[in-house]
Amino acid sequence: MINNTMGEGNTSTRDMSTINNTMGEGSTSTRDMSTDKINVDLNEYPIEDISLENGYSGTVSEHFDHDIVANDVLEVEEIETYEKENIVSSSQNIEINEFAEEVDRDETYNETNIVPFVGQIFLSEEEAFAFYKRYAYQHGFSVRKGRFIKRNGIMRRRDFFCHREGRSSLKIIEPLKEQRNRESTRCECKAYLRISLQKSHDIFPSEWRVTKFVVEHNHVLLTQSEVRFLPANRTISEDDIERIFLLKEGGLSVRQLMRVIELEKNVKHGYLPFIERDIRNLFVKTKKKFERNDAKDLLKYCEDAKKSCSKFHYAYTLDEERRLEHIFWSPASCSDWYQKYGDVVVFDTTYKVNSYEMPFGIFVGMNSHGKTVLFGCALLRNETISAFRWLMKTFISLMKKPPKTILTDQDPWMKEAISKDLPSTKHSFCIWHITFKFSSWFNAILRDKYSKWCSDFYELYKLETCEEFEHQWPKVVAKYNLQSNKHVKGLYEIRNYWALAYLRDHFFGGMTTTGRSESINAFIKRFINSHTSLSDFTKQVDVAIDDIKQKEDHDIMLEKCKRINLKLMSPLQEQAHGVLTRFAFQKFQEEFERSTQYSIHHENGICWQCSMWNDTSEFRKES
Repeated sequence: MINNTMGEGNTSTRDMSTINNTMGEGSTSTRDMSTDKINVDLNEYPIEDISLENGYSGTVSEHFDHDIVANDVLEVEEIETYEKENIVSSSQNIEINEFAEEVDRDETYNETNIVPFVGQIFLSEEEAFAFYKRYAYQHGFSVRKGRFIKRNGIMRRRDFFCHREGRSSLKIIEPLKEQRNRESTRCECKAYLRISLQKSHDIFPSEWRVTKFVVEHNHVLLTQSEVRFLPANRTISEDDIERIFLLKEGGLSVRQLMRVIELEKNVKHGYLPFIERDIRNLFVKTKKKFERNDAKDLLKYCEDAKKSCSKFHYAYTLDEERRLEHIFWSPASCSDWYQKYGDVVVFDTTYKVNSYEMPFGIFVGMNSHGKTVLFGCALLRNETISAFRWLMKTFISLMKKPPKTILTDQDPWMKEAISKDLPSTKHSFCIWHITFKFSSWFNAILRDKYSKWCSDFYELYKLETCEEFEHQWPKVVAKYNLQSNKHVKGLYEIRNYWALAYLRDHFFGGMTTTGRSESINAFIKRFINSHTSLSDFTKQVDVAIDDIKQKEDHDIMLEKCKRINLKLMSPLQEQAHGVLTRFAFQKFQEEFERSTQYSIHHENGICWQCSMWNDTSEFRKES
């Protein structure tokens, strides 16, 4: 029975019992013969998107024949008088670049030797396809496998088409589905090569004979510098794939890792057998392959880490569908840092893991060397009060003690969660997150007075006492006629969370912004992108922790090798120098020097006041 008897370029409907039309071996595309529409499972293949300026632009169905990776290596018999070649079939493509280099090296090679002719013999279908691909590359087009005929389960005839054969099918527009409107390169080109399986005598093997060869194309052929960009001529070898993922783990961007591979292979810039889009498609394909087990891999990582070290802490929740909802983890080093330096904690969720749009929350602090340390990490499904309450409860439960102070942004749900689950912890807002909004709040209203308003606000921010703040606030607000402004009212309502006058009785270790958390976010972002899996994300967090540990060891080394020159030789300084780190002792020296500027004087015959002589040569009350 003949499975396919479609004529050249004919798209008419045939009886399914006698027709089996496939676009290429391994393709998941099927044709609904009643409607003449092609149904494609897009989830199984990364969509190729080649721009017209590169010489080719095609629809998804055009790429199926050469997007399916085959790992087998085919031995090709001698062609004329030349040595055998190993042709690696990757996406059913031939390494055209390697072939072109071999042609250049062989001075005796005659280009007419790779022009097909009717009656030409090949020992296999793959050999014929490889030969026609070479010819196509030399003449500025690419080929794909087309119609075939089978008898008794054996392939008897096969057609190889120009990549621009046929015409594009009408695209079904689904309003609720995001779709890309891409132009097709199909132009009903009639150029093709037909081979048939024949056997002349019993003593001879079955051979594939060229029975028809149409040379003419109805479109402009590409130059040698252009044809290499066609998808059929681009492939990434297994060795290159391994190298790409290694460089990706090292934090290199796609452009950077391509340049590294060019240098390693001593290839001219832009002449690798693949382009940036191929690497991005590889990342998407890999992500789709592993994302189903992504959460399981993350939990397995935490479970194994807990078994290897009892100080590793983690907790997680699942939703009703048994999917990962929230997770918190704190490696052993982070737990140790928290026990030493956990009096002041900065919590930040400004960064999101792009692959899943999950808020990434980190608890950080400062060690005795003035460097940022990490206390714990969390991935949350969302930023709601229930998510934050779970996180705060989990943090206190696993870390065994609450912090004395915590610094966050102005998230109202976070504020409520901290007030309920950390009642003994002083909560403060990052002043930078507040002033960052000033330009959008006040610039259009105040215009040329905006800069002066910012200066006056800064003076309010650093006032010493609550009484001074309450006295000065209405005056400054009235000066700019902002009494009815909703943002000014909101700032006053939360003054206990940002004005230093209300925070001086609490220890913040000199931290008034969430900048320390942002430094860790910036470090982690160097190694991840939108395709990073959850398990890979945790590995990069581990890299950040190792980096912190290395810096801490370096600071300890400096402590032992370098001495600080004492500015004053007082017994108190000598004692402090013996117990404090370099960073802490420098802070102590600054305060010690300031103490010489204080003066105690009698006021009103009753109270003793301590004042400091400032730069304007006036006494200012300190306490």
